[in-house]
Amino acid sequence: MKIETVIQLPRLARQSAVIGSLCASLASGPVFAADPTDTGKILVTNRTSGTLTVIDVATDMVTDTVSLAVPGFRPPDPMYVSYVPKLNRIYVNDRTNSAVTMLDAKTFELLDSVPVGKGAFHMWVDPNGKQLWAVNDIDKTISVLKPKTLATLDTFNIPQTLIDLGGKPHDIAIDNKGKFALVTVLGTSDGKGYVLRYDTKKRKLTHQAEVGGDPHVGIGWKKSVVYVACQTNSKVYVLNTKDLKPLHDPIDVPNAHGTGWTHSDKTFFTTNITGKGVDGLQAIGVTGNTVIGKTDTGEGSEETDEDVPHNIAITKNDSKLYISHSGHDPGEISGVVTVYDIRDPASPKYLHTIHVGLNPFGIAYMGNKTR
Repeated sequence: MKIETVIQLPRLARQSAVIGSLCASLASGPVFAADPTDTGKILVTNRTSGTLTVIDVATDMVTDTVSLAVPGFRPPDPMYVSYVPKLNRIYVNDRTNSAVTMLDAKTFELLDSVPVGKGAFHMWVDPNGKQLWAVNDIDKTISVLKPKTLATLDTFNIPQTLIDLGGKPHDIAIDNKGKFALVTVLGTSDGKGYVLRYDTKKRKLTHQAEVGGDPHVGIGWKKSVVYVACQTNSKVYVLNTKDLKPLHDPIDVPNAHGTGWTHSDKTFFTTNITGKGVDGLQAIGVTGNTVIGKTDTGEGSEETDEDVPHNIAITKNDSKLYISHSGHDPGEISGVVTVYDIRDPASPKYLHTIHVGLNPFGIAYMGNKTR
């Protein structure tokens, strides 16, 4: 059912949104600034803390911790984060409040928050700032919003055949021209995962493909290829984005989960989410579609061995990669993001650990690129 109500909030003072400027605590190694001229930031949503951490790429220091609490709402559970340079806006979806929140990317002021469906999970905004797609895994729907105003453009269900199998939408990505969206479906009784391709203009399903269970998608920057990391069967599928037909045999990667492309389109990275940090980051060479490099995440650090390597963000010059480590133990007061030198993708090197809020989850690069 299409959502008609749009909540308009008054602009909130930055003083109420930014709750601290913190220095990063680096677990080991010197600060590595591959490009001090990179003025970008890494944005991290912290589910348990209900905050957004802002990390300066040039120094790997935490520069802001922003409260995502909205007046009149319950304490937030922020999931994923997207940045649109054309609008200079940041978007975060909130699972507890079934909402999408918009922030000013310069001041981190909370500008607005609007309702979506129940079970907010993955979210993506096209680089042109024309459409925001968000999955709602309880309602089993997809919400489409206009990023500039957060007006609802559409809300629709995934195919009934997949709902009948117990499936629910999970991951989502939009190509860099904003022409199509890929949505994954998990939880079906047949044990399979599915990738759905939608035309973004008509919001029409054009193609569907079967893959492994618990699938996550990573679309190439310019190439017509999507890598689908499937945790359940430890495979990465290589599909043509035009028709979702396979381009190569599935690639073996244990517990493949998080996805990240270098901007050069030469390397695809994924995380081994349940390997307790052993070979936690894996690099696939796009030319040969083989694993070309791997490294332990956090080098067995006591701070990272229990928290799973989850999502990935890569800097615009393809020099550094950041991983959010989700989960936390009782009594912990912070979560962690680990940083890697990927100038040589065949030999990624752990650099250090940055302390952020509890249960860091979504992560994104904010600069002149959108992911």
